[in-house]
Amino acid sequence: MDGKEEYDKGLELFYSNDVEKQREALNHFCLAAEKNHDEAMLYAGCILYYGWHGSLQNTSKAFNYFKKAVDCGIDGAKYYLAECYYKGKGVEPNIELAVQLFEEVAALGNPIAAYAANTLSAIYTNGYGNITKDENKAMMYNAQALQANVPGAEIQFLNDFPSQS
Repeated sequence: MDGKEEYDKGLELFYSNDVEKQREALNHFCLAAEKNHDEAMLYAGCILYYGWHGSLQNTSKAFNYFKKAVDCGIDGAKYYLAECYYKGKGVEPNIELAVQLFEEVAALGNPIAAYAANTLSAIYTNGYGNITKDENKAMMYNAQALQANVPGAEIQFLNDFPSQS
């Protein structure tokens, strides 16, 4: 069994209007993820990372699910894996790896790419860890976030690049 039934049931419960059912969704996503259902790994990871629908946060488990989802080719999971490395959630912080993953996500051109670009803009604006300040990269990534109307990108632009506005 490939976990599709558990995944589908998890989706049904997750998107219901019943809080108890929404909480139960995590169990179904975890069961599906254990059967290597890649999208279930992403859902389980997000629920555990953010503590959605009253679930307890468990960033270590979330990191493991994100890592497995990335290994299965789920591009959206790269953003969350990068967040874990960037913030040291569920894993030791690794800014260089976080930036590498954020850059891979930003290149995808999908909706989550703009959020990765927004984070990269902030990192390159100030420099962070071993990442050197780079105004050109900061502006490029900020433009990507602005184009996609990422919340906060315009304020970041006005604050970080006043001479450009």
